[in-house]
Formats: sequence, structure tokens, C-alpha cells
Amino acid sequence: MSKIVLRPKRRMFMGVKAESSDTVTYTRLKGFTTLTENKNPTEYTRKYVDEYFEETDVTGISVSFDFTFDMLDGDAVNTDIAGIIDGEKLGEDAVRSFVSVDFNKPVTSGGFEAVERKMSIVGSTIGDGTDALTYSGTLRVKTEKVIGVAVIATPDGGNDETVKTITFTPSQD
Repeated sequence: MSKIVLRPKRRMFMGVKAESSDTVTYTRLKGFTTLTENKNPTEYTRKYVDEYFEETDVTGISVSFDFTFDMLDGDAVNTDIAGIIDGEKLGEDAVRSFVSVDFNKPVTSGGFEAVERKMSIVGSTIGDGTDALTYSGTLRVKTEKVIGVAVIATPDGGNDETVKTITFTPSQD
């Protein structure tokens, strides 16, 4: 019998730089109420004179993620994204590295299938509600995807339910 795949098993992590160095830690996104992946295909459509229909080819894909999160006090990811949106940062100042990890797909090396790419953080709203302070916007692709393996970096070994940070290693292709 087929088993349903649960949404919380696919998680996103953002590269957060340490204040005192250039060390990047991939930290789990918490408090997100929306994180919807859009493929945004570019299409080439044409109708040839000897045919009754149009043909379409996909000529590119520009991935984006629509997001909304409840601001969590002291959360490094929330604080960084809110700082970009509040500070109206532009260009490279609004770009971060993200890793999407599918905990439904373990690999033999003890990690999980993952995709890393840099994304521009494009904020759109702040405080859209009356309960929690919320931020929303879109993560827009900035670089090609890098396929690799994510390994849980929790000191006690953790599991995919308690993981807070991961390490990412690109595949050797």
C-alpha cells in the first residue's frame, strides 16, 4: 500500500554567517507558515503554418519560493531575513544560500538528498495580520542548483525530527 509523504519531511535550511567569522551554518527555517516552491517555466510557443495546433517547449526554469513566517525572537534565520526586508537591502546584500533537504530520501553515506542554491530574498509584506508579527515575500533563484548530500550536524547525532543544522556536500559528478 502506498504511504503518504508528509510535508514536514522536506525542510529548508539557510546559510547563516557567524558574526565573528565567515563560517556559514545551514540553519533550519522555523516558524514558516508558507514555503511554496514555484518552477516558473519559460516557454517557447509557436504555430507552424502546416499544423492546426501550437507547440510549446520549456526553454528555462526559474525556481522561486513564496514564504510567510511568524517572527520568532532570537531565531537567526528569521532575524536575518527580517533585517534584509526591514533594511530594504539590495543586490548581493539580499542574497543567501539555501539548502532544501528531503528527509524521505536517505542516501548510503548516512545523509539525505539535498539541493543547494543561492536565492535573492525579495520581501513584500510585514505584519499582515493581528496576532503574530509576520513577514512574507519570495525567494528568487540566483544561481544554478547544486545537487548534493545533507548530513545532520546536531551534536548528539539527532534525527530528522530534531535537526537544527546540517552540513551540505555537493555530489561528485
